[in-house]
Amino acid sequence: MDPHRMLAGGEVAVVRELHVRVARLRGRAGAVEQPPAAPPTECPAQPPADGLDEDFVIQPPPGDPVRLFHPPAGGSHGCAFAVGLANVKKLGGAMIVNDPTGTPQLLNARAAVRTATRLRTQPGGAFTRIDSYGEMQLPDARSTFIAFGFQPVSAKVEFTTGPITISTATVGSPPDRYNLAVAGFYQSLRVHDVTINGTPLDVGDNCRTARPFPVRLNGDFPDYTNVIIGGPLRGTVTIPEFTGCGTGGEDLDQLFTASLSGPDNLIAMNQGRLCVPSGGGVNGCPPVVPPLPGQEPDKAP
Repeated sequence: MDPHRMLAGGEVAVVRELHVRVARLRGRAGAVEQPPAAPPTECPAQPPADGLDEDFVIQPPPGDPVRLFHPPAGGSHGCAFAVGLANVKKLGGAMIVNDPTGTPQLLNARAAVRTATRLRTQPGGAFTRIDSYGEMQLPDARSTFIAFGFQPVSAKVEFTTGPITISTATVGSPPDRYNLAVAGFYQSLRVHDVTINGTPLDVGDNCRTARPFPVRLNGDFPDYTNVIIGGPLRGTVTIPEFTGCGTGGEDLDQLFTASLSGPDNLIAMNQGRLCVPSGGGVNGCPPVVPPLPGQEPDKAP
């Protein structure tokens, strides 16, 4: 049994509820937001810098060491859109990440920069892994929550996202073979442009999480096979306490920590197919913005 399948067991209802909240958010924001610019249609000219983080690389079962191989070309340079939803458990609210109706930004990636293999006849059994990495500058997200059960609070969230490691593996031999997929990175959040019941609240320019926190998203085979094909990814994160909130001697750190920080905040992302320009422009190019998780034609809530 694929152990990561247990993670997604109760998430369908949660994702559906996120769509209800997001629909309400768009209904409130649609009248004041300016029309978004068109999303990019070509991959960045330069590939991302080397960014594999071993903390997020899938490890083989104990046994013989795996054999590592680095392609001479350094992997395939490509790009894809990844869009999704992020839930704040304490507030029972959600925000759209890389909103597909706005100006979503591209994941700039290098696919298959390293492979790891072990034969089924070796101690530990068969293991094949493909490691990729990327970088992504997410646009700010706007969200509105009901704080303390009655107070509407609106804010923008700025994401600072570190290098993204994408690791996929096949473990074992039939009939016990299973597949794993992980996308992991470290991220910080900054809150700004805050209003409470329509009244601006000056939180300063540096109201943010006290430290970067790990984000580990898992994909289930065959819905997510590899970074080239893309697909849905799910995970939960623990949001750290906030610091730097408030101006003029007013300390709002505890307010934001009490409202936002804590564990079990669901992130649901959907990665589109990777566009690889060196493939003659036919391999997933131009990149296509995928639907939000749960809004795929055969999975609409």
